[in-house]
Amino acid sequence: MKHTLKTILSVILISSTLIGYSQEEGGLSELNNSISAAMGKGEFPIELMLSYDSLATAGEDASQIAQGKYFLAEAYRNKRLYNLARENYDAATAGFQSSDNNAAYAQASLGSAELYKEQGLNAESIGAYQQAIEAYKKENNINGQLDVLYSLAKLQATQGQASQAITNLGKATQLATATNDTSAIVRDLAYQSEIGSIAGNYGPAIRSAKSYLRNFRTNHTPKLTAITQLGNAISLGKTGKTFQARPAFAEALSGFNRLGDRHRVAETYKYMSEMERAVLNYRNASRYRAKWDNYQDSLLAIKHQADIDQVSGEFVEKTRAKDAEYDRMSTELEGIKSSKSTVRNILIGALGLTLLTLGGFIFFLLNDKRKKSSTIKGLNATKEGLEKERKTLTNEIKSRVSNNVDILSQVMAILDKSNAKSTDPKKKIRREYAVRILRQNIAQWKDLEGIGMVDYFKKLEKELYEQHRDKEHLISFSSQVQNMKLDADTVVPLGIICNEAIHNALQHAFRHGEKGNINLSLKEENNKLMLAIVDNGLGVPDASLPIDSGGTGYTLIRRMAGILDAEITVRNDKGTNIQVAINNYKKMD
Repeated sequence: MKHTLKTILSVILISSTLIGYSQEEGGLSELNNSISAAMGKGEFPIELMLSYDSLATAGEDASQIAQGKYFLAEAYRNKRLYNLARENYDAATAGFQSSDNNAAYAQASLGSAELYKEQGLNAESIGAYQQAIEAYKKENNINGQLDVLYSLAKLQATQGQASQAITNLGKATQLATATNDTSAIVRDLAYQSEIGSIAGNYGPAIRSAKSYLRNFRTNHTPKLTAITQLGNAISLGKTGKTFQARPAFAEALSGFNRLGDRHRVAETYKYMSEMERAVLNYRNASRYRAKWDNYQDSLLAIKHQADIDQVSGEFVEKTRAKDAEYDRMSTELEGIKSSKSTVRNILIGALGLTLLTLGGFIFFLLNDKRKKSSTIKGLNATKEGLEKERKTLTNEIKSRVSNNVDILSQVMAILDKSNAKSTDPKKKIRREYAVRILRQNIAQWKDLEGIGMVDYFKKLEKELYEQHRDKEHLISFSSQVQNMKLDADTVVPLGIICNEAIHNALQHAFRHGEKGNINLSLKEENNKLMLAIVDNGLGVPDASLPIDSGGTGYTLIRRMAGILDAEITVRNDKGTNIQVAINNYKKMD
């Protein structure tokens, strides 16, 4: 009887294993198709990729494990979780290389190169690009080699490695010519124009641009046309052909704006400013430099938000992993309970089993239960540790935001000092009130929540009353603020804009002894944050004058509007009506 029972249990175990393996293979294939379809649409579903990685690891197939790590790396990079992306790219490249899967190895190396470039690790990025090129060579993949050679040459040109960039561009030209593929030749001409101009190879860059614009511009992509015009404009400007360079710059700028490529728009303004400065046209140089600064401020704000999202995202991923482990252990515990019930029924049915066998089963179950109970206690301790880590993360984010507020205070002080119109020392003090209110809100910031706008503007209004006691009985304030929470990177520039606009109204909108009202409203409308500051005072002779004036206050307003990607309109409407439409903001609730 004892041997018969062991045989039956062995058969059941083997059968279950085979069924599970079959389900696992089918599950991997189905997940692979779902993930590939999603990535083709620009989507990176982490949950599906984690499931694939889990099944592949259980199956112990090196190629499938590498594929799972690559999927995870792409998803983490898309969500700017760079440390997690780095770990999975390393595992993927090692797995693909060991299994001689050169196509996948090239793809993973290219992902690593782009990740390094996003992090500013240019030497590491160049090394990863070279790995991808070698892998594509083994596959005889010409298009893959061309794409990577262009990316590598562009990076080397921008890092001062002109000779290496020109060498790699020459290799790309040879490959494109050898294929007799018009598409490859057109692409090569466009990139020769841009990369050659950056590397200082101006003559060939101009010839490539002329060839492209003469033969291919009407039946190729807007992106390649804009890139060609930018390279052509840079080379023309560097060789002293300013009048020819200006329309080329204008066409490149128009193309990048239509494509929504903010990085290349900023880059174009930079080169335009450098060219105008070289020909001593300081007015145009200053104007283009200001536009470049605005785009740089906006891109810097986006990067700063991405850094905060990265820290928060990594914490969420760690928490998710611990919760998954806790759920797995809980499921195992439930399985143990179910096993106890099954074994009890078997023991009742198998009357022929001896008391010794029964005692062995009971001892095994009790000992296993004791181990699982100890594991659950350990998981509870782990959750407590995660709560402490969450508090530490909150304090770290608060400290980073506070540092940004300090930097803003220093910038305002520098602007006040450099602006000859800032003659009233009280203005310098008043500009610190909005910053002080921000500090109060940051000190009360709990967990990872944002700053409440209703409470913030109540405090701002109170401070304004305190600083204008002589007008308190004459000038009234009213506000309609939507109940919402915004992140501190939005509130800092928003508060400065409000502070400057309201102080300006208090100083200039009303005659001495005249009654009046200042109304402030903030609401979310059509995916924009709409801010309005309206008074019923004297109005302004020219509605564009306040925003274009050279005072420190309006300089600050323009700078803050650039950070928020905001559009400002000013008009007379029985007083002054300032409307600010904000595109770049983040709600926290």
